[in-house]
Amino acid sequence: MNTVLFVNDGYANIWTRDYLKRQPQARKSLVMPSSPSPQLVVDTIAKAAKQAGPNGTLIFNLGHGGTSTSGDAREGFIDLAPGKKFRIGGQQQDGLFINVFYDVNVAGPNAFSDMDNDRKFNAGTAGATTRQQHFAAYKKIGDSIRAAGLYRVIFLTCKVGNSPDLIKKIANDWGVAVTAPKRRVVLAPQPKDRVRVHLEGDAPDFGTNVAASEEELFVFTDFNSYSAGPALRKAA
Repeated sequence: MNTVLFVNDGYANIWTRDYLKRQPQARKSLVMPSSPSPQLVVDTIAKAAKQAGPNGTLIFNLGHGGTSTSGDAREGFIDLAPGKKFRIGGQQQDGLFINVFYDVNVAGPNAFSDMDNDRKFNAGTAGATTRQQHFAAYKKIGDSIRAAGLYRVIFLTCKVGNSPDLIKKIANDWGVAVTAPKRRVVLAPQPKDRVRVHLEGDAPDFGTNVAASEEELFVFTDFNSYSAGPALRKAA
């Protein structure tokens, strides 16, 4: 089963509607509220993952993404909810709900991960408590995805496929294959209340910017996206 987790923004919901109509027996959807609490984000993703079920695919069609501006493969961000309510990402990225490398020592020998640093030196402070709570919420999402037995997660978020170490970290934390585009994703309104999902730079009726993209996903190939994860390694 493919499940689309979307937001009612006049674009994502229209494309999701037509994507479901194409194969109603194999596709479902779930809406993410426009201003959810962290717990509601966790609960909604868990419900969507369970709906997709074993070997299913969960498609995030609800927020923004970005990649490194410095060339660091750990940089970048992905929204798991609209309005930057649950933005996850990597090194040197501001405005995150949580840095997914929080539990990893990225500074080398004789250093600590940010998690260990908080436990050893910042225990009980407001900042440390918040970071620990946010990372726990992120990990709960991974737990629900593992429990559902998903095969793949797809992020319809711009360019984050250019941050391979970030994608690898999320894939390993969640125990699932993760695919993300290397180019900006465009949701383009069309006549007759339709929306195309295509990659920036493709002219109308060429590449991914074709009529069929109003009800199918054509944005993911080995050339224009990046994939990582344990499910992919098992399938190889």
